[in-house]
Amino acid sequence: MLAHLYLQIGDKAKSRAYHGKYQLFMEDFKSLFYKKEHGIWYDYNMDSGTLNEAFYGSAAMPLFVRCYDTIDLGTAERMFQRLEQFDKQHKLLGHPFGVPVSITVNSSQQWDFPNILPPSQHMLIEGLRRSSNRRMEDKAKEMAQKWVSANYNRFQNCLRQMWEKMTADTGTPGSGGEYNVQMGFGWTNGAMLDLLVTYGDVLKLKGVPEIRCGLKDLVQEPEQYPNNVSEYRAQRFMEPRKNPIPLCALAVSDGNQSHHFAAAVC
Repeated sequence: MLAHLYLQIGDKAKSRAYHGKYQLFMEDFKSLFYKKEHGIWYDYNMDSGTLNEAFYGSAAMPLFVRCYDTIDLGTAERMFQRLEQFDKQHKLLGHPFGVPVSITVNSSQQWDFPNILPPSQHMLIEGLRRSSNRRMEDKAKEMAQKWVSANYNRFQNCLRQMWEKMTADTGTPGSGGEYNVQMGFGWTNGAMLDLLVTYGDVLKLKGVPEIRCGLKDLVQEPEQYPNNVSEYRAQRFMEPRKNPIPLCALAVSDGNQSHHFAAAVC
């Protein structure tokens, strides 16, 4: 990015310098996280000094930011082939509401199955779309159709709100982690808006199973959620809060989810 910006203002020397740093970083990043035999980037386990050869949504980040030589378009194709292998083994791409953030089950953590996290879903779709590969572009469009429709369906059935995360198998608001699932979440809104900008002229509202909200079964403190839309509206509009928080907020990661941060700096 800095190389591009310096080029725009005519500073070719600094543009070349930052482009060189970018090339070196890509090489270092690939040497640490990329497994050539599998054609995919994995998480690195610092305790064991080995790669974790399980699927995580973070594998999509290098595709999203094009952390590979654009001349070697086969890199993206090889990763897609690996995703298809994961799909055969774990039905990764076949869930009715999207691609789960990992295939680790029963961990009670929000960054594991069955949760879909909008950032990883968005980066996977965009990474495939930008691959210059027709088959991958078609898969990206299919995934965007599924994700946008699922979120619209969930909005209609769950208090007319957008939600922080979604479960891949039932479409209900996700669960797990250190806090209850959140409403009106910024990263969900942002991912949806960007996909609508990209695919809005080709998407159709169809092909998504009906979603039941299911909040009472998912949260640790269900009494904080209303039973229905009417009750929610009454709480929201008839009982003004003291010192209200602005509806627009910026979410910043606490840094603990390293496998969702490392590749973002490409």
